[in-house]
Amino acid sequence: MPATSAPPFRPLYRQLARQFGIPEPAVHALAEAVHRGGGHMAQFDVPSLGGRGQWMSGGLTMVGDMFNSDLKDKVNRICRALADAGAHDPYHPDHEIAWWPARFSHPAATGGQDGFRYAYFPQDQALVVDHRGLVVVYDTTGHDLRGFSQAQPGEPGLSLHTLLGGVTLDRLPRKQLPD
Repeated sequence: MPATSAPPFRPLYRQLARQFGIPEPAVHALAEAVHRGGGHMAQFDVPSLGGRGQWMSGGLTMVGDMFNSDLKDKVNRICRALADAGAHDPYHPDHEIAWWPARFSHPAATGGQDGFRYAYFPQDQALVVDHRGLVVVYDTTGHDLRGFSQAQPGEPGLSLHTLLGGVTLDRLPRKQLPD
């Protein structure tokens, strides 16, 4: 994914770093992740916050140290503050070249690795997946997606997480798009 820059909230970064006792670069990394997630979610890899993790505004927070509820709370509170700060200056993922069909605007979440990528559009109830150039649009009607996990490197696949549990990509119907 291309490098991005989060909105310029430097005083907020300093404040959050002091408040939660973490380095300012860690807050900046979370801000970039929240920015990439459109203010609704974040996927990050920040060593001072337990390594790899994920945050979603609906309440799901996962960190590398999965039994550390204090760390989960800390990440949730920081991400919530960053997302709230962006409410007055909406996030626009203009940094990313749109590879999905033009009828979709800005995704709430994107990700990818090893020739496999996805973009989630909750407003259109659609998940667009590109596996080595083959783009498929899935219908997410009835699924309130809250997280995404990709298979191990070299293996295509995506697991979807909802408040009601997991859903595999093959359980979603394909969405027919008008020509």
